[in-house]
Amino acid sequence: EPISYKQSRATPRDCPLAVMVIQMLVLALLLASCIAADSSCSEGLCEIALVQLKTIIVPDTQATLEFMEHGRPHLGVKHMSKTGGSEMITLLNSMAANLEMPPGALYAPVYIREQDALVAERKVNTFMISGVRNPCEWYVSLYSFESLSTDSSFHSGDFFDDGNRTTNKTKFENWLRWALGGTGDDPVGPDALGLMSTRYWETLVAQSDAKIDYYDGHELDRYVKNNTAQSQIDAMSSWNPSSLVDCWVHDERYYDELEACLLKYEQLSGLLLEWTPFEIDRGQHMRANPSVHQPCSYYYSPDLAALVRRRDRHMFEKFGYDTCCGPSLAR
Repeated sequence: EPISYKQSRATPRDCPLAVMVIQMLVLALLLASCIAADSSCSEGLCEIALVQLKTIIVPDTQATLEFMEHGRPHLGVKHMSKTGGSEMITLLNSMAANLEMPPGALYAPVYIREQDALVAERKVNTFMISGVRNPCEWYVSLYSFESLSTDSSFHSGDFFDDGNRTTNKTKFENWLRWALGGTGDDPVGPDALGLMSTRYWETLVAQSDAKIDYYDGHELDRYVKNNTAQSQIDAMSSWNPSSLVDCWVHDERYYDELEACLLKYEQLSGLLLEWTPFEIDRGQHMRANPSVHQPCSYYYSPDLAALVRRRDRHMFEKFGYDTCCGPSLAR
């Protein structure tokens, strides 16, 4: 019976995983009968059963089989900065407050920091959610965040103004070209991974814990310059974003996609979350750590947009973005 604040009685709708298992057993028996029979009618039934079995199993085969093996899955968040991760973990703490806490965890949702690698051992029996956004938007948000904590004199004052620090388009371009490793001594090549791509590569693709120094706003260019190997580019090219993350939330459709992810978790686990905090947040458009800046398109010349699209091309391709500052086409 699902665990919830209301302790409502379970129905087949509440436990779709159990229903799926029953359907699979029935269809398996039907297939066995078909194989043992010789009639053309049986051949037709066999084909129908195979189609139905494929429909049930294929969409989430890996996740479903893992959760069937280990029991009720835990809920998890892989934090990636500037994609709504702080809000996500805060919100899910409220929504999952009455769920069983995973062994050794500090939160009901399993929380993996951005600097920590998402390795298989940390994901066992966990339905993992993470966030992404258009790379051009991501850099604007990061620039705004860095402007709050970086002295305007940093880098000879080329990056930030005093006062309203995020309205100077020239200084944004100076900062972005620097953060992409394209300035100073030994600038990177035009096909090197961008800063955003490098962060996703490190903890999600290479599955390595990040060096915390590289998350210092003064070290962004050094971080990119120290990660230019062709093997890293090749790894990003072949990376499947769904290999360890079960559900992605695009920032521009934050609440709709997070809701879909959480409903999917309820279906897989047979557990019920507390939805009141979610509806309050969505109704009030509450977001943790909001950044203040101009619209994304304000900052980008055609040349600068083309630079980001080339350097972070894997992020654009794999998450359905086809323009700088535009929404994802992926559904």
